[in-house]
Amino acid sequence: MRFKGLVACLFLVFSVAAEASSRWVSLNQCLDYLLIDWAPEQVVGITGLDETLINEKHRAHFGRLENILRLQPDRVFATEYNNPKLIRLLRQYTEVEVLPQPSSLARYDEWVTQLSQYAQLAPHARAHQQQLEQAIKQAQQVAQKVIILMPNQFSWGTASWADELISAMHWKNLAAPFGENLVSLTLEEVIKLTPDRYLLEGFSRAHYALANEWLYHPLLQEHLEKTPTQQIPPRLSSCPVVFADDYLKAIQGKL
Repeated sequence: MRFKGLVACLFLVFSVAAEASSRWVSLNQCLDYLLIDWAPEQVVGITGLDETLINEKHRAHFGRLENILRLQPDRVFATEYNNPKLIRLLRQYTEVEVLPQPSSLARYDEWVTQLSQYAQLAPHARAHQQQLEQAIKQAQQVAQKVIILMPNQFSWGTASWADELISAMHWKNLAAPFGENLVSLTLEEVIKLTPDRYLLEGFSRAHYALANEWLYHPLLQEHLEKTPTQQIPPRLSSCPVVFADDYLKAIQGKL
């Protein structure tokens, strides 16, 4: 029995050591952030969409098969939104892990479970989930009616990640009745909603951009001046699942 236990321990040690020396490549910008933060020693290739992440250790492949193979990855991490043809080609040469794109808390649990399969990622995945659960509990203390405003009069309706988080906090998403996922609102509809707070997501800092034009309408500006308004920074809004805890803090004005 002791011998079997020793063998099992040695196998675990060698498995962890092998994983620690493996070479990983990310095919998604949000995974660039996550993998560099959670397992910087394993990541050798990133998308290159955020130039600040590129260095001698983390090389940019720009989504090109030849560049990715040149990095000699042991494993490639992708999402459901990545090019299926590229994934099929890569699987001829290496392992490819396709992560779900969480559009609900249930799919988020799948995402955490899948990441937890790897020793280097497991503690971070569990901590990420616990931080999100704690942030949701803290936000449940005061009910709110909110709406997320995005350029071109878009908002998040039902069956979206944002709506799931808002509902989990026992808040009310005022855009939910307008449809599923990404919904379009008129300026008149936005003005009539009268939320407890506005959440501005994805707006340019430029004084003028056609997609932002309606934001500067005098009537809406009047409402924004009278109502608490939070900005959700682009880095969080582009990868809300990766930065879920900070995304919730931004919604609550705690960031």
